[in-house]
Formats: sequence, structure tokens, C-alpha cells
Amino acid sequence: LVVSGPDTLDRAAACRGERVALALRPMGGRFPQPPAGFADYAVEVPSQGDRFAPYAPVDPDAPALAVGGRQLHAADGER
Repeated sequence: LVVSGPDTLDRAAACRGERVALALRPMGGRFPQPPAGFADYAVEVPSQGDRFAPYAPVDPDAPALAVGGRQLHAADGER
């Protein structure tokens, strides 16, 4: 994670990986022109809604947690 202001964008641009810029404008406004090499947060993030979809359904009979010789299961708690 790199935090940078307008005076240090050249150092931030030298960092590897994806770079996202926040304009800090009122009401989450976009950049008129985002800095070169940076994605505009106000464009990229709102299009990706907050939702969770589990990769695989939970097996209710499989141990969900094993601690200290006890197993907890999703179906009925402790066994």
C-alpha cells in the first residue's frame, strides 16, 4: 500500500503492482483526468457491488471447527 499526495506521484508511480487513485472530491467525484498509470477509484470500485457468494456449499455433517479434541458441526453444533 502506498499513500501519496500530488507532490509525490512520481514516487508512487514507480511502485510495482496496481495503483488506484482517490480524487478526494466532494460526493466521491471522479478525477477530471486521473494521474497517468493510476486507476480512478470512483470509476472502478462502485461498479463492483458488495456481495458474498461462497465457493462451495457447506457440508452440514463435516466438521466446521476442531479445537481441543472437540468438533463443531454446522448441522447441530457439537458432537
